[in-house]
Amino acid sequence: MENRGVIEHAKGALMASRGIGEDTTFASLVDASQRENVKLAAKAHRMITSLDCRS
Repeated sequence: MENRGVIEHAKGALMASRGIGEDTTFASLVDASQRENVKLAAKAHRMITSLDCRS
C-alpha cells in the first residue's frame, strides 16, 4: 500500500508539472522504470525527489 501512495504522488506531480493526463503519466512512469530496470515505486520516488529539488 505504501508504494501506491508514492506512485500516486509522482503521477500527480507529473500531471501538474507537464499538463498531461493520468493514463499518459502512468505509461510514462512505467516506461521509465522498465527502461532503467528499476521497480515502479523506486522510479516514482526518484521522480518526486527530483521534482522537489527543482522547487
